[in-house]
Parts: sequence; structure tokens; C-alpha cells
Amino acid sequence: MPKTRGLPPSVLVLAALVGLGAPTACGGNRAEDVTIAPALAATPRAQRELRALESAWEAASVRQRGALAPRLEAFIRRHPADPGTHRARVLLAWVQLEAGQLDQATETLAPALGAPEGRTRDHARLVEAAIVTRRGRPEEALAILQPLQGKLVGRETTRLYGRERTRAALEARRWRLLVTALTEWLEESSEAAAPIRRSAARSLAQVPSHALVRLLEERRAEPARKPSDAERWMERAITEQLARSALQNGDARLARQLLEIAPTWLRTSSDGEQLVLLARAGMREARVEGRTLGVVLQEGDAQVRRRSAEVVAGVIEALDMGRAAGDAPLRLLVREDRGNMAATLATLTGEGASVLVAGVDELGALVGLAFAEERGVPVMVLTDPGEAPAQLGYGFVVGASAREQRALLDAELKRRGIDEVKLVGPGGFPCDARPPHPGAARFPVPAWAREGIGGALLMGDAQCAREVIDAANKLRSGFGLGLGLEASELLFEIAPAGAVGVAAGMFPGGAESASAPWYDLLGRDAARLARAALSVLPENTDVDGEAVRAHLERARDALRSARTPLETTDADGFGGTQRLARQLRIAEAPAARGAR
Repeated sequence: MPKTRGLPPSVLVLAALVGLGAPTACGGNRAEDVTIAPALAATPRAQRELRALESAWEAASVRQRGALAPRLEAFIRRHPADPGTHRARVLLAWVQLEAGQLDQATETLAPALGAPEGRTRDHARLVEAAIVTRRGRPEEALAILQPLQGKLVGRETTRLYGRERTRAALEARRWRLLVTALTEWLEESSEAAAPIRRSAARSLAQVPSHALVRLLEERRAEPARKPSDAERWMERAITEQLARSALQNGDARLARQLLEIAPTWLRTSSDGEQLVLLARAGMREARVEGRTLGVVLQEGDAQVRRRSAEVVAGVIEALDMGRAAGDAPLRLLVREDRGNMAATLATLTGEGASVLVAGVDELGALVGLAFAEERGVPVMVLTDPGEAPAQLGYGFVVGASAREQRALLDAELKRRGIDEVKLVGPGGFPCDARPPHPGAARFPVPAWAREGIGGALLMGDAQCAREVIDAANKLRSGFGLGLGLEASELLFEIAPAGAVGVAAGMFPGGAESASAPWYDLLGRDAARLARAALSVLPENTDVDGEAVRAHLERARDALRSARTPLETTDADGFGGTQRLARQLRIAEAPAARGAR
């Protein structure tokens, strides 16, 4: 057992509170099992002050801790070189974090992240993860938190770890990890189960129903599993959330799915009876509605999710803003990818969609085109996968080819004397790369320049490109930049003079008119084409095999010949083909910008 004689009991508790303790080899988490550092501070005076601060921290509520900031700041000023300052910085950074002062918290915490490997540094990493999550980088936060699992000790620290891991998983849309994190948080904090359960219920309400169904199905598929109390509570909470969602939204399909896997207690409840009635009603009312557009909200990495959100925003704007008085209404269905693109497309077709929009990355586009040919349903994909069949029957390619963009930029940079470039984005330096050490930039542009690399091709999204451009703007010597279509929305905003980007149609606007994101505009154009095509179709078509096939064939032919003004190309439609013609060209950032 570690030697702790001579240290007051309060020191043991406070050490655990700020993450100074760690589990022993046998896994113990009690305060008396924690190895305590020889001293909390280097001098007796600093040690007394730090103990008083930690005592006040332990006794205070979250709101009351804000009043400790001046005392913590004063301690740091009085003892700048004392090792206890690292622990004071961790506490102060938490105060600043809770107050929404992210820049101050980052600056305060930086020295503590450089502390020797140990408990204080672990707690500092926990604070760092919380800051990163609130900056909109939850995947990075999860990577920081993962090595800390099982290392942090103390009721308060465990609570904070569970809270931050749950928050990051939720914001990253990592549904399986979210449920795992909530379950483990419950298991590790049984003495505070009630507030954690309330937090879990709020989190589950933000998870798409299809994801909860899949998770519930996976758990039910393990009959030999012996669930813990926390796992049983989580399964019930998921079931109750799905029942609420189905009944509140009148979702007959979800009601049927839930009843297939429902436990006995749900079937025999009043909610279970209502679910049965809802499921039966939905089966009677199934129809194919002629003027219906279906859009897949694709799941995947951060870039795919961002593209999908932009597409849906563009579709909604085009259908709302582009509708003239007296126009027949166009019904819009949006469904999140269920982890199986083909199944989601089939669901939209079964719910009445005559034209579908999907495929914001190459894989999604290939699946969408394959579905179109196999099922005979018009599908517009928003990325040109490059490997699509030359002859398409029901598939339509609206997006631009990444290969064509890169070839155009490569040729332009070579023309300017830049032969060696760094590819950033898919297939190159990843946009979700983590900094090599605390305080470092994610994209080492200065190092690339020192290695003789003359520029970068930015084929990721605008958020990724913005960080590279910021780093390039700080270099004293020139560094060539070539921006793909997604990044080119920044060409007239922050790109340095001489940077070039890919342009098409009205995109990316000009120095006086910033453009909407590329995928937002693709969504608008797809919606305009769908409206033009579906306006000539009957509003309703009864469910009947031959009638439905004939209806979808008419929708395909109408889409081929639809004509309407578009923003991502100079063409006004497919022109009788199934690939949207688009002339890519080079645009250059202006030499100077006026006040924006």
C-alpha cells in the first residue's frame, strides 16, 4: 500500500478531486489506494495556499467556483515557477471554460499540458478535451479522452470525464459510443444516478430514431448477454424514447420497427396499444405521391455530415424561395442515412418520393447510382464518383469530379512554377489531423515550406482550408495555394493574393458578393431540376406495380429534359443526357480587398 502517513486526510481527497490520483495495479479507486505526489507545492507557503484553494473548490458549487478565479490568478502570479501552479491552472481553466471564455482557458491551460506525465497532466488533458469540444471539434476531443479512460480518480473528476465524453460523442454523432459512454458513466457514478439518468434521457432525445433502433436490435441479438443494471436501464430508456418519438410524430414505420423488437412490458402498456394502432393505420395509408422529392441526409465523417447539412439547407431554400405564386406544392422528404444507403433510398421511395437526391461523397454516389439502375428510380448524386458507368438508365450526376478539379489546379500551379505541392484533404494530409503537441498548429505549413514544398492543394472543405490559409498567410515567403470547389468559397474572403481556386457557373461569386457553400448550391440546383421535372407529373399515383413503374419512368424522362436557371453551371439542365455539363475554370484571389 502506498505511503500516505503524514498527509492530512483532506489532502488525499483534494488530490483525487483535481485528478492527482490514479488506479492501482489491482484497479482500486479508493482515496487511500492513491499514490500521492511527495508535495503539492514546492514551498510551505505555496502548499498552504493551494490546499486552501482546493478546499474552497471542493466546497463550492459550479456557479460559486467562478468567484475563485481572482484567487487562482493571484496564486499563479505569486508562484509562477512552483509545480503547484500547474494544478491551479487546471482549476482556473475549468472556471474560464464554464464561463465560456475559451481563449482564456486555452491560454491558462497550456503550461499545465506541458507538465511532467502524471495525474495533473491527465486532468489538464480532460480540460483540454472540454475546450476542444466547445470549439466544434468533438472527434479530436474523443481522441484526447480515450487514453484517460480508467486513469482519473475522484467523484468530481469521474463526473466531469463522463460528462465530457458524452458531450463529445453526441456532438460527433457517434451514437454507439454515446450509449456506451452513458452506460459506463452510470456504472461508475451509481451514487449520482438520478442526474446522470436525466442527462442520458436528454441525450437520447437527440439521437436519430433509426440509430436507436439499430442499437436496440444489436443488444437484443445477444441472448446470452447478462446486462448490468445500468445496461438494463439504458435499454428501457432507448425503448421509451423510440415510443415517444413514434407517437409524437405519427411515424407508422418506426412504430412497426419498434413493435418487432419490443419487450413485453411495452406491448402490454398503453403506449404499446397506441403503437399497434399507429402501425396498422400507416399500412393502410401507403401511397406513392407523384410530386415528391426525397433527400438522403448522409452520415459519415465530419466532412460528409457537413456536406449533407449544406445540401438539405440548399434544397429547402430553393423550394421555398423559387416557388412562384400558383405553383403546385412539391412535397419534400428528408431521411437520415440508416447506415445502409440503399435501405434509406428504398425507404424514401416507399414513402412516395419520385426523384431522390443522395451521394455527397464518392462512395455514396456509387451506391446511389447502383440503386437507381437496380430499382428503376431517378437518383441525382451530388458527387461525380468518376467510376460511374458511361451509360446511365436512371442515375443522374449533378456534382463535379474531384479528379478534374485536382488536374486543373495541378496544371495551373505548374504553370506558375510550383511543381511540388502538398495535398490536403481526401487521399492526402487529413483534415482531421491532430496537432503533434499541445499548442501546435494542426497543419505544419512552415515545415512544408522548409522542406521545399511550394504550395498546397486544398481539396477538403472550407473549415479545413481556412486553417491552412491562416498558416500560409503568416509565412514571410510566398506559398502557392490551389483551392478545390468546396474551399473556393474562401477565395474572395481570406485567400492571399495569387491563390487560385476552381470556379463553375456563378460559384464562387466575386470580391463584392460572397458565395454560399458549394454543396448548398448543388442542393439548390438539384431542387430546381426536381421541381421543373415533377411539375409535369400528376400529383398522386395509387400504389400499383405497373402504375408506379410507369410513373417513375415519366419522372426520369422529365428530369432529362427539365430546363431551369442553375448556379453551379452555365447549363440550364441535363440537355437530354444524365450528366450535368459543367465547365470548370480557374479563378484567382484579388490582390487587395476593400472593407467587407
